Amino acid sequence: MEVRCNELLIASPSIHGDGNPWTVLPEGTEEIAILSDIDLLKLEARIDLLSQGYMSDENKQRYIAWLENPNTVIGEGSRHDAVKILGCSYYYRYNGWKDLTDDQRHDKLQEWNQQHCSPQLPDSEFNEIWKWIVKTHRTTRDAEHEKLRDAQTASLSSSLSTEKQESLDMPGCLSYQISITPSIWITGTLDNKLIEIERRTKKLDKDSNLMTTFLVTKKTFTACRSVRIIKHKNPLSFLELQPRYTIQFKGSEPSGNFTIKQKTIAEIVAELKNGNALCDNGIDVAITAQIKGFEKAGLLEVNDDMSYTGFFTNDNSSQIIPSGIQIPAVVDTQKLRDALEYINELARVGYQNRLDLLAHLILFGLIAPCSFIFKVIRAPTLEWLDFYGKPNAGKTSSGRIVLAVDGHERDDDYNVNMAHVDTTARFGDTVSVTTFPKLVDEMDFTDNKILVNLVKSAVDQPRLRKVLDRSRRSEYIPALSAFIMTSNPPPPVSDGALMKRLAARYFADKETHLKDSQTAKDFDALLSQLARLHPLGSFRNKFVMDNQRLVLDKKLTPFEKAKKIAIAAYESAQMLVPCWLVRKQLEQKHLEESIEDAKEAVRCAFENMIIDKLKTLKGINDLTAYPQSSLRFYTLVSNNMLPFARRIKEQGTGHKYTEFIAIDTGILGELYEYGITKEQLSNLKALADYIGASWKRTNGKTIIEVSNKQLEDYFGDEIIPSTRSAVSGWK
Repeated sequence: MEVRCNELLIASPSIHGDGNPWTVLPEGTEEIAILSDIDLLKLEARIDLLSQGYMSDENKQRYIAWLENPNTVIGEGSRHDAVKILGCSYYYRYNGWKDLTDDQRHDKLQEWNQQHCSPQLPDSEFNEIWKWIVKTHRTTRDAEHEKLRDAQTASLSSSLSTEKQESLDMPGCLSYQISITPSIWITGTLDNKLIEIERRTKKLDKDSNLMTTFLVTKKTFTACRSVRIIKHKNPLSFLELQPRYTIQFKGSEPSGNFTIKQKTIAEIVAELKNGNALCDNGIDVAITAQIKGFEKAGLLEVNDDMSYTGFFTNDNSSQIIPSGIQIPAVVDTQKLRDALEYINELARVGYQNRLDLLAHLILFGLIAPCSFIFKVIRAPTLEWLDFYGKPNAGKTSSGRIVLAVDGHERDDDYNVNMAHVDTTARFGDTVSVTTFPKLVDEMDFTDNKILVNLVKSAVDQPRLRKVLDRSRRSEYIPALSAFIMTSNPPPPVSDGALMKRLAARYFADKETHLKDSQTAKDFDALLSQLARLHPLGSFRNKFVMDNQRLVLDKKLTPFEKAKKIAIAAYESAQMLVPCWLVRKQLEQKHLEESIEDAKEAVRCAFENMIIDKLKTLKGINDLTAYPQSSLRFYTLVSNNMLPFARRIKEQGTGHKYTEFIAIDTGILGELYEYGITKEQLSNLKALADYIGASWKRTNGKTIIEVSNKQLEDYFGDEIIPSTRSAVSGWK
């Protein structure tokens, strides 16, 4: 408690840890301590660190100004508080500091520490303070800076006073007034620079009342000026993308003639700084002013073009938007017929014993470019392809058949390898360019949990992850492409959550052929004609735009839609649809295998837990006396050794037990400790399904009710009658 009166600060004695107040020593003084202004500011700063909001903004600014005085020296005992308060000030500063990184702000604070603290605060303590500042204030600081940036940008599009804005356009150049008092413009120049100018006035001479007006160049931003600006509207609003522009520049030197396409203002500024910037700060404001100037003059072009290619939907998912795709007005029937005949040839050479695989490839190729739409509208999603097994069995060749539908079979942007997806950033770069499928060779999931999780997310979700641009504004990386993945090792089939998102196929020894064999030569010769499939992709593009209701349907699966496209293609070419194309596709056996593997892993963890718990039970010296897991578990429950399990009493008896045991959710945590993952055992119901027991909710809790016999069957125990009768209560 404290009392302020007539500029005096009166504080009650502090309380010692034993509960008694501190008091003055006998030889001490009862006189009131007289604090100087600086002492009082130091005291208030100390209290403010302990109780935020105590110090007024005015006094805090006075204290900070004193800290930054060249003559100020901070001794031991005050350094920590001073560094922390000044560090917070440095971390929040905007005017004149907005382009400084956190590391640069850190370095400035360290420089102050070295110059003003005697001795300087040790690096370890200094770095701990800086870590605390960043951790505590980052969210608030970033929000405040974003508001200031928005306000600065908004000021360019509105008048700063009631006066009418003027134009100082030079022939062929555009200007925009960013301030009226003083009168300041951002303008292009005849020698192709971007500058800031101020209009000033003065008396013609000291004896005259006549005034003269003249212009002063305050800053030159770039050695080039914009001659054309296109604003690209964002049809993918759910990605929260920053506005993007295409700007054509004309330079004062030949190197300044270039065009920056589909970039944010921050990205445009970064490119300008790579050879055409003539200053470090303010270029973002100058570019914004140029955009506003073009808009004011009616020269700003606006379109819906995106940097992405493929099929997308509008904001309310009622219409499909193609981007960077050629939609033919009329399909060449003859070329389409040849493409479909080529599929029949593949069925006779190379895939005669793998028609399910060929059918899956064609249907996948037809519908994969629309897979992003399915994620956006929350329709059934498309499983990615995973081909693994023996070398030279046709894994990569099969993937290229999918790419050939859209003419990408020889395009390096669509034929990539593991090096393009082995980090989160590179995975995002690869999956976020186009909705057309990509072939990823050498896709190895071994000991790569991050890659597994990225694939899981990208298959189901339209947004892969959130990132910050150079201005620390957030936007999302979209998961556009569906992948065809190939590898020698198998995917992690024990991961049920991954496997249900993949259509996986093993390529066996019998599918390999020596390059010199006639079978391989015939197949290679046919694969050299993959370009014949291109017309099928053109047909699909037109079909999608003409049949948007089908593609936007939220109930049909991707392959049901793909089959309708395939049937329409054959009908258009007046050809019979092969039965195998609409009836066969890859079966998902690996999901069943992964479920069985998970069930076995849970059972092993259950048994290991039982053994470890039994070893702690007093009187149990020989585990061989309890050879069966079900008997061991029953013994633990009977001795109240398991907090998550108890025997169930008969209703109305109060003391007589049934043959059933109740198990609650506490067992999940125990099994997770033994290496079981949530993918293998997501909840108590999953455990009940594994055991073959029932589950229910009672008194607001979920429990499993399992009998001794069900436990015997689950653990595969064979309990002889003599053992059964020797155990009390065992039935």
